[in-house]
Amino acid sequence: MSKTVTSSKMTTRNRIVAAARDLAAERGPRHISIAEVAVRAGLSKGGVLYHFHTKADMLAAIVSFHVEQTAMRIEHHMPVTGRNRLARALIAAHREERQEQTPTSSGILAVLAEHSDLLDPVRRHQQTILDTVQRESNDPELAMIMLLALEGMRAFSLFEFDILAPEKEEALLDRMDDLLTAALIPTCDDLSGM
Repeated sequence: MSKTVTSSKMTTRNRIVAAARDLAAERGPRHISIAEVAVRAGLSKGGVLYHFHTKADMLAAIVSFHVEQTAMRIEHHMPVTGRNRLARALIAAHREERQEQTPTSSGILAVLAEHSDLLDPVRRHQQTILDTVQRESNDPELAMIMLLALEGMRAFSLFEFDILAPEKEEALLDRMDDLLTAALIPTCDDLSGM
């Protein structure tokens, strides 16, 4: 089931990271080598070593790349104005991620399972999201509930629990979006305090 990662849109470094991520997801990071990553990426071993001096450097790059891609996906869906922007962008990003054929997180999970020291960039990213969602929301508790629900849905997908039918998950995402949108509308109590 070997596939070669090639695309003129991808940089050599990104091709290496994608190949390493795919191999880590398939066999676990302990069972991959720089030579195998080179073959999967369509490069020589020296080409991989030019970008990553050690396997540990390559595994750290997988985690960093995942965090960067997640941040870019969220930013892409960020509304220009309004409260709860990040919370609404997280819902849209989750919808997009669900549409992918293979979960992008599976390779990351494999790496983190064997190298928990690489969790720091993920922790920082999650803390930034948490802080921003709470700070920018006019209903921080609702935003926190939404964030935790999304993370639960991602965990179900990652571990292939499949307990939610796609249409049920979509309905829940719609409901969360509706709740966040309704939280943007001032109530009579909000207006009387002005």
